[in-house]
Amino acid sequence: MVGGKFSIINEDWDPVFNRPNVTFSNKHDFIERYGNIQVPNPGNGPAFMKLGAFWLRSPDRRQYDGITFSPGLDPPGYYNLYRGFGAEPRPGDWSLFDRHIAGNIANGDEEVAQYILNWIAHLFQYPGGRRPGTAIVLRGKRGTGKGVFVNNVGQIIGPHYLHVANQRMLTGQFNNHLKDALLVFCDEAFWAGDKSAEGVLKAMITEDQVMVEPKGKDPFVVKNYIRLIMASNEDWVVPAGLEERRFLVLDVSDRHMQDYPYFKAIGQQMDNGGREAMLHDLLARDIKDVNLSIYPRTPALLDQILSSMSPIGKYIYEQLQSRTLGKYENDWGAVLTGNMYDGYQDFCKSLGVRFKLTPEEFGKHLKRYFPGVEKKRLTLTEGYDRGERKLHYVFPPLEECRQQFERQVNMKVDWDQ
Repeated sequence: MVGGKFSIINEDWDPVFNRPNVTFSNKHDFIERYGNIQVPNPGNGPAFMKLGAFWLRSPDRRQYDGITFSPGLDPPGYYNLYRGFGAEPRPGDWSLFDRHIAGNIANGDEEVAQYILNWIAHLFQYPGGRRPGTAIVLRGKRGTGKGVFVNNVGQIIGPHYLHVANQRMLTGQFNNHLKDALLVFCDEAFWAGDKSAEGVLKAMITEDQVMVEPKGKDPFVVKNYIRLIMASNEDWVVPAGLEERRFLVLDVSDRHMQDYPYFKAIGQQMDNGGREAMLHDLLARDIKDVNLSIYPRTPALLDQILSSMSPIGKYIYEQLQSRTLGKYENDWGAVLTGNMYDGYQDFCKSLGVRFKLTPEEFGKHLKRYFPGVEKKRLTLTEGYDRGERKLHYVFPPLEECRQQFERQVNMKVDWDQ
């Protein structure tokens, strides 16, 4: 039963994703599919009957109470979509691929390289366990080996690896291809602030269930075991909040970009026992004390956070970088409230922002970023209205404000000055 309705499972081959697949038919469509094949009728009536109708009446047909995706388990009475991995563990050599992860994917950062290996080891060891709640995002030029990395891991996963070419296949309405995925590689993904896709993407990374909707059929729910890797050569790839906890974002090295001999050697080693050796070694890797929800916060992640910020957040970051305040670039400290707001409006205009905060809203948002900022009437010491008392924003010292911003993004920032 799928969505409360009688359905027939067809075990076939998906030519798009090149992997085993199941589709669903109702009784009428199934009988018509085999309507050109007649078999002897074992009961009363015509001498021959359609093959589909014969099968439906057979006591030997497989029958299930429902459908599930349960890696490592065999729930009685349910059709389990899990088919195992595409490789068997065996000792061997995968050193070239290991170096590719460390030198190219992690760009020489040992902490990042160890996290990646732990993340993959967790997938191998606990395909049906609680997921880490993080996705790996690879940012880099074409030909740097992003696909080489993910596809080799995917070949180990085998029938439960899915390589999609655009975000609609990941976040669109009809997502039957996700029903039995363990590892999904979204290649050349570019989110660019797509709010309709953002919630689906984040839920896919962290939520325990996924709603599967085959085209023309009622949706049904399966446990969510998807681990996600995304890759793009765009600057802005994923929607990242201030305290982002879902995305490990990496700038892939281009030192071996389009290096055919380099990638050929990796391919030969992986095709000759390397994948089996990787599975063998990572199944034995000790990760019992590893917390994958804590990951290296990289400069590439900061880029995603800045790109995802609201205009006022970007304006504040620009002010912190330039060490100045407001439209007329006053030294850090006190600035006329109108001057500060005018600078924000000019900044929004440069970004093409149509809907801007009101002065009151602007002040409230400013206070959220810098709780220590105060509104005070100060006496002007220069200009035609010298001696008048006018309303100012009085900021804490620059270093304190920068540290406050770093606490909000939960990482160190490489300030220009």
